[in-house]
Amino acid sequence: TYVQQSMNYQRVMLQGALLGLRLAELAGEPFPRDVYDRLSGGAEFLFQMMDPATGRLPNYGNNDGAWVLPLNECDFTDFRPVIQAVYYLCHHRRMLPRGPWDEDLLWVFGPGAGMTEDVPPRRPQSAGFETGGHYTLRRDRSLAMTRCHTYRDRMAQCDGLHVDLRWRGQNILQDCGTYQYRVPRRPDIEAYFKGPAGQNSVEIDGTAALENVSRFLWLPWTRAKLIDRQLEGTGPQWLTGELYDYDRRPWKVLHRRTLLSVTPSIWVKVDDLIGSGVHRGLVRWHLFDAPYKITADGHTVHLVTPQGDVYVSVAMPDAPLNRFEVIRGRDEPGAVQGFAAPYYSERIPIPTVEAEYAGPLQMRFVTGVGLGERLALVRPTDDADEQVWGLRTSRGIHHLTLAGPFRPITRVVRGCALAQSAIGNRPHQGISS
Repeated sequence: TYVQQSMNYQRVMLQGALLGLRLAELAGEPFPRDVYDRLSGGAEFLFQMMDPATGRLPNYGNNDGAWVLPLNECDFTDFRPVIQAVYYLCHHRRMLPRGPWDEDLLWVFGPGAGMTEDVPPRRPQSAGFETGGHYTLRRDRSLAMTRCHTYRDRMAQCDGLHVDLRWRGQNILQDCGTYQYRVPRRPDIEAYFKGPAGQNSVEIDGTAALENVSRFLWLPWTRAKLIDRQLEGTGPQWLTGELYDYDRRPWKVLHRRTLLSVTPSIWVKVDDLIGSGVHRGLVRWHLFDAPYKITADGHTVHLVTPQGDVYVSVAMPDAPLNRFEVIRGRDEPGAVQGFAAPYYSERIPIPTVEAEYAGPLQMRFVTGVGLGERLALVRPTDDADEQVWGLRTSRGIHHLTLAGPFRPITRVVRGCALAQSAIGNRPHQGISS
């Protein structure tokens, strides 16, 4: 992964290296093999972050529209051209089947560059890239990415444990992008896109955990640690990470997040705020722009997307939320919310969930996402050290066993089972119908 902490700038780096190494080859002075191996790893990283249906990646990190080699007619958001060309540079064969993304390859290497070779389709897998702290969970037609990283170089966005979720080519939970590095007379808009208000994460006490000391620098640098993961097999997959940005004065609050795929269509995020005293926690989810409504339970958003219905629900184990709101395109000075920038300098409204609660710690938010099926959260009846949540769908109820929000702990997910019969098999209290 590249030092600028950005998907687009990883592409910029690879394009520049592609041009430089190819010119060196034509001059009869190729670079050492280890340089090719590093670049191949960079292309592999982009491939593993990619949505195979569209070639798109999470709009993560600074994205100012930089594009070193605009040699193809694919959309700017399609990363397949650079993946194909760099992989061919390093291995003299194509990674991807033929398509419009071959143009970069043909311009740089000529019309005979592997075009007679049939390449079998290859699908990315759930993967972890520990050096850069990027992790993916992949299921059939759904993909999530999160970042759990202790920085060793400057960071340009305040986005610890941010989560990006895609389904059937749609960015259901999205990164808001960059918009503009400088927005004259509207510093609040600039702050929104790079600060906590524009991320899918948790904000405590209405303040950012880090200080934006210059346009491209936050201090102190984020510290985080992955404490548990299960990426293999056909059953549930999960990642659990701890973020230490708020775990200092004046908050002294640990944020622990678990990203869990129960099935390809049911995703769960568990956010634990662990400390002492009374605090205000706010979890945000920036959604795919589609018609929406808040359902009768008051804590679930129903999105009607071109690929099917999506349900996003937020609940707490032992108390109702103080506020559950969907904001789309609010452009009020100092209160900007509900925008995304898919391209630099382009700002579009999107629905954004804000779920808030104030009270004594420990505090837990559970977010369920149903992709293509209705999903309702059923909270546990007691506040024991081990909680059994219900995830109700039309096909039954999943019983999700979670460790309580305490520290220290090494595993949050204790078990997950599906009961196809009556919902009353376990002693749960329903919070939605």
